[in-house]
Amino acid sequence: MAFKKPLYRPNNNGNTRDLFDQRLNYLEYMDSVTSPVVYNFNFGEDIYYGRVRYDMTPVVVRESLLAPFKAGNNIQQSFVAVNFVRDIFDEMSRQFDKAALLGKINPDDKYLTSLRVYRAYESPYQQYEKHQLLYFKNFRDYVLATKRYFTNVTEFMDILMEYLKFTVRSVKFTFPAFIKSTNCTVLNSGLAIEIADLSYTNDAEKIKQFLQSPNWEYYVNACNSYGFRIDQDAPWRLVMDIAADDVRKISSRYGMPTVISLQSKGYRSASMMALTSFGKLLYNLYVFCTKKTFSLTEYCGNDIIRKTIDPQSYSIADFQEALPTTSLVQYYLHLRLMEEKTNLTKEARQHIVDDVMQICLSKNSFTPVGLFFESVINKEFDKMGSLQYYYERQQNQLGDSDFAEHIEDAKANEGQISTFYEPSIKPE
Repeated sequence: MAFKKPLYRPNNNGNTRDLFDQRLNYLEYMDSVTSPVVYNFNFGEDIYYGRVRYDMTPVVVRESLLAPFKAGNNIQQSFVAVNFVRDIFDEMSRQFDKAALLGKINPDDKYLTSLRVYRAYESPYQQYEKHQLLYFKNFRDYVLATKRYFTNVTEFMDILMEYLKFTVRSVKFTFPAFIKSTNCTVLNSGLAIEIADLSYTNDAEKIKQFLQSPNWEYYVNACNSYGFRIDQDAPWRLVMDIAADDVRKISSRYGMPTVISLQSKGYRSASMMALTSFGKLLYNLYVFCTKKTFSLTEYCGNDIIRKTIDPQSYSIADFQEALPTTSLVQYYLHLRLMEEKTNLTKEARQHIVDDVMQICLSKNSFTPVGLFFESVINKEFDKMGSLQYYYERQQNQLGDSDFAEHIEDAKANEGQISTFYEPSIKPE
């Protein structure tokens, strides 16, 4: 008797054609679910939901806004989400408990009778620390393998930027680029909750446990009422719709009545955070790569000459003097452009960097890097204009009151950069 292939993907094992057909079957099944609450977060700008502001600049949630779920909803006591998301989920959970007692839903459904949190906010800071260490090791291995040794900061930066010019196309280096990469998900935003522990690759189980559940319709209607969207690819993942009217009523309790105020007060610019610690990041990488002296072997006729290259040792103050602020910011700007705009020529990058530096120096502040430079490079454009042009266009798009609120919140939250050698990127 011939083996009958599963209609839906049970895992990622199998030949490519079968997996493609099974995946297509699942997507067609999900498309048959006509509720707008079931949402495709793998399309367009929604891929970055909760990790970028309205202007596509990468952001991270202020951890001071995170709140734990009540004990009855926690599989583990450590799960947290943004405060108003926690409030809304707790209320919806109580609604499910009441519905089960009143016989409105099946009382024996594993996941859709009594809602429990299996995953929620996951710290992008901790993930970036691990990512950073891996980058450090890979760069040191590159230096040793290619014997491109350096003796001072200038030589170090030349080799590093040459290395990053190729690697950042696929493996991001800076914190804002990491936030937008596939290393992060909506779970890093504090706006998402998962109420099951199922496999993301088992489409058959997704359908069985959720879409074919007798409580599915009640679940969809409840999510619609409380402002949650259901992730099409993981129907146990609930994502808060921060633009929903009922949601904004709850978020206003915490002083964030609009989407702009939420994104300005509740989230921090990943670029500004990266910039304030960029000098220390480079210093740490320099020290990491120079813990041991470099040995170089040269051949002169029949003689073998071994040289020892001892890189200059720097204190943090000496390193800061060797890499002054203007140079540091320019390196950062070039790097961000290499990460986001890989098609730009070196001359085009330099033109943009010069433009940004002129704006920053004229305003005696580096906040334009986080406010406008990031907004420009994170959008598609055919021709690059001046930063002042984008500043004025952003004001026109937002309107005077919203723009003023955005600027004041940004200034209050980011402050004036006094140092680029903060110990590390850390939560607030």
